[in-house]
Amino acid sequence: MKFFGRALCVVSCLASSIAVPGSAQDEAAEVEAEDVAARFGARSSVLDISLSPSGTKVAWVAAGPEHSEVLNVVDLAGPGSVKQIAKNTEVTSDLSWCRWATDERLVCQVDGMGKAPDGTLIGFDRMFAIDYDGTEIESLSERRSLRAFGFNQSGGSVVAFDVAGEDGRILLTKTYLKENSTGTRLANEKEGLGVDQIDVNTGRRRVEEQPDDGAMRYIADELGEVRIKARAKYDLNGMLTGDYYYYFRAPDSRHWQELADISLDGKPVEGFLPVAVDAARNSAFGFTSVGGFTALAEVPLSNPRAGKVVFARDDVDVDGLIRIGRQRRVVGASYATEKRSVAYFDDELATLARALGRRCRISRSSISPALALTKASCW
Repeated sequence: MKFFGRALCVVSCLASSIAVPGSAQDEAAEVEAEDVAARFGARSSVLDISLSPSGTKVAWVAAGPEHSEVLNVVDLAGPGSVKQIAKNTEVTSDLSWCRWATDERLVCQVDGMGKAPDGTLIGFDRMFAIDYDGTEIESLSERRSLRAFGFNQSGGSVVAFDVAGEDGRILLTKTYLKENSTGTRLANEKEGLGVDQIDVNTGRRRVEEQPDDGAMRYIADELGEVRIKARAKYDLNGMLTGDYYYYFRAPDSRHWQELADISLDGKPVEGFLPVAVDAARNSAFGFTSVGGFTALAEVPLSNPRAGKVVFARDDVDVDGLIRIGRQRRVVGASYATEKRSVAYFDDELATLARALGRRCRISRSSISPALALTKASCW
């Protein structure tokens, strides 16, 4: 960037030696260039937005001065004034998103960059909970033990924001690291990825899924039940192959079964990447290859051979899933040609998208029993 700036300086100096000094044309061009640069570098005014379960409060992450982000809350049932409850000013980290776990409590994620002991740059993320008035901040990511072998870059990924029958609890992944047992009998011997159920008010947790040293990802349905687990494949030398085994559970079962022998529209398929589970349909939504391009498919977990292709194109990959609400209901798919486009399966959202215009895309929507808050990107 510094080199580019020097190059611009050289070019402008050469131009000034042959142009009429102070010409209106030069001044207009300079103003236009500054305007274009400002618009190109501007961040979105709303980086993330969320509606509380009752529909009475809205929280959003907004771009602040320079590199900062601010978390704002407005109580729709109160005076309606905007209150800033948190601000991130760290240059090496970003306040990425915040979601309502309850009507009083928000769960947020910070993404950052740090240095390992040898100076290597490594990314990390951490989770915390905060009250709607900016008080009672509680870390949801466990602190690293000094005895641990290794560094935990992930502070956890939310598997479910709602757990049936458990108010104020979420499901969060946890990476277990073995610890040095010298001089203690309390060192952790477990390793791998598991899932904890966490009380967002107190930070207390209990194990939902024991750690699996081969697990890479867990998927829950809209009821907060963990239904799918992805395990990495290794070769004979213990090296990752880049492929995965997928396992699923039947409703109300704790027994894992391999997700195999999948057929779509009567044809067997080799690769299926599950990304969501619909409890009401007892089906998994995921991506597969159709005609050389990625397509969206639905596979019944009760009968994987009865799967079907939901949406496909013969010119580009269908590579995005559109989900809305606290239960993350699947409502559409996205793909990119010369621009990103969305195909909605939900009739109401499809109608809304048409009303907004073809240059608008609904990227996320929060649904409560009382209200719907939709975020759309228009250009």
